[in-house]
Amino acid sequence: MVQLVVAAIWIETLLIVASVIISWLPGIRPWHPLVRLLHALVDPVLRPFQRVVPSIAGFDFSPLVAIVVLRALSTLIGSLGSGNGVSVLSVVVGVVAQIVLAVTLLLALLVGLRLVMSVFNPSPWHPAVRFIDRVSDPLLRPFTGLARTLSLRGVTLIALAGYFGLYLVASFAFATLQRLVA
Repeated sequence: MVQLVVAAIWIETLLIVASVIISWLPGIRPWHPLVRLLHALVDPVLRPFQRVVPSIAGFDFSPLVAIVVLRALSTLIGSLGSGNGVSVLSVVVGVVAQIVLAVTLLLALLVGLRLVMSVFNPSPWHPAVRFIDRVSDPLLRPFTGLARTLSLRGVTLIALAGYFGLYLVASFAFATLQRLVA
């Protein structure tokens, strides 16, 4: 029974990821029967998170938070079902770690997209380019003071290294903290 619940949570997580990806694709019609079925399965889970988690710079982070909570719930149910004792503090640290690491990885991904796009010299008027530039500009600002003589591409590369380094440090810190509370 426990494995069935954990499997259902995993399937819901995959459906949330599929819903997010489909929302980014412009050619997919929202009234298509499969898209409507997907939303019928995903929206009831996302709705409570959408009420609590605000959009930031046009991004809806509720699917990310929902996935993290579903994974934590799956871990908790799996641990309880296997007979292993699990600490509530350990689960809380795990959830916070997943949120912090996911957001840090998202920041690095946005800066990395900007760097990749700058290599190909796309039209600055393309909507995707404008979106990535607008969203990643605040992420580059802390690094412009460090490298005033570098080009924007150089600053972007330093920012990418900075966010990736932050991810590694946070990952190590949370792993250490989880060992302490386990």
